[in-house]
Amino acid sequence: KNISLKQLEALLLGQARMAKARRGPPRPEEFAKHAQWLQEELPIRNARVLVDFNRLPFIALRCEALANVWECYAEDFQVLSTIPTITSGKQVLDFVEELKKSQQRRALVVQKTRQAIGDLRQFPDVRENLETFLEKVFLTRIGRLLLEDHFIASVDHAVNTAADPLSTPEGDGLVTETRIG
Repeated sequence: KNISLKQLEALLLGQARMAKARRGPPRPEEFAKHAQWLQEELPIRNARVLVDFNRLPFIALRCEALANVWECYAEDFQVLSTIPTITSGKQVLDFVEELKKSQQRRALVVQKTRQAIGDLRQFPDVRENLETFLEKVFLTRIGRLLLEDHFIASVDHAVNTAADPLSTPEGDGLVTETRIG
């Protein structure tokens, strides 16, 4: 079932209230709906990036570094699109591990993109298209990393708290409070 970002926020708020009431974080199986939302959302974001790649001038994808970035996103799309629907705590934990692998697969994207910019600098028509492309790709990248990091940190914290009730969230990926306006 598709759920909107607003419904996901309500779900997160509900889980946070439940965790506070029982004095502990949720268990991994309680993250199944969040995982399902990410499972649907991430391939869509990857697909948009792949479409943007196809809008670049042909010469751009002849650049080996940029072709490597495209391959990274294509592989990531393939892997994330074939994960079965998440319904259990074990599947949530497996999904977290797959997200970590996905982040590792994309680790060289910035470096390879920088190299591609240098290689393509000599082609003025590519340079113009590349700016718009890079804005979209890096905005998508940042948003995706925030979503993934928050989910990973939340699940990891729930697992670690089960083993050690006094544990605190690792890293800075866990958003615990938000105020707008």
